[in-house]
Amino acid sequence: MDNKSLFSYLCSPLLPKCVKVILFELGGEGFEIPECPRLDKPVASHPDMLFSELSDGTIVTEEAYYSENKAFFESLPFHHRIKPVAIKLAPKYPNDVAFDVIRHSGLVIGKTQCIAPEIIADASAAVDVKQGYALCSVLKADGFAITADKSLYKVLVDNNCETLLISGKYIALNGYDCGFIGGASCVVEKLKTVVLFGNLEMHEDFLKIKEFIESRGYKIMYPKDMPLEDFGGIKII
Repeated sequence: MDNKSLFSYLCSPLLPKCVKVILFELGGEGFEIPECPRLDKPVASHPDMLFSELSDGTIVTEEAYYSENKAFFESLPFHHRIKPVAIKLAPKYPNDVAFDVIRHSGLVIGKTQCIAPEIIADASAAVDVKQGYALCSVLKADGFAITADKSLYKVLVDNNCETLLISGKYIALNGYDCGFIGGASCVVEKLKTVVLFGNLEMHEDFLKIKEFIESRGYKIMYPKDMPLEDFGGIKII
C-alpha cells in the first residue's frame, strides 16, 4: 500500500473500471487476483469464494491456489498476512464454499461442515445455515446487514444484527440466473461507505436500501452507467 492509499483490496480482474474509479477516489489500491481452476468459471476469480479474514487480520486461502500463484501472492505488499490452508476447493456445491462465510460478533455463519477448519477454530461459535453462499448473499457491515435470503435474515436477526430483507431480483451474475447483494457490493469501514457494483437506483428496493444504510451513518456510492452485478465483492486488507 503506497503512502496515498487508505486501504488495499483484492478483486476480480472482471471488476469494472467504473467501480475501481470509485474505490480509487476513496483511497483504495486494488490488486486483481488470478482465477482458481477448481471453481466454476463464472466465480473462479470471486474474492468471497477464495479468501476469509481471521480475527487477527490473517487472510486464509486454499493452499493449492496459493502455490499455483505464489509469485503473485509474494509480490503483494501485504503478503505476510496471506496464509494458505489445506482445505481443497471443488466446482460443485457445497465443495466451493470453504471461505464463503459471514463473521459477526465472534461468530462464523456458513455451511459449517464445508468451512475451512482454521476459520471454525478462530470463531467463538459456528452457526450452520442452509445457504452455503453465505457471504455472497449478504452485504455485511460492522453493525448491520442486507440480504435477500430469508434463512440468513433470520439467523442474523436472531444474533442481534440489524438486517434488511430485500428482493432477490435485479442483480446479475454472468453464467447464472441471478447474483447476490454481497457479491455486488463492498463496505469500506474506515470511511463508513458502502460501494455498490452498479446503479442501485435500478433495484426495486432502492429507497428502502438507501434509507437503511444512510440512517446508520454510512454513505453510499455507485456507478450509474451499469446495472447491479455480482463480481464476488472485494477483500479489503
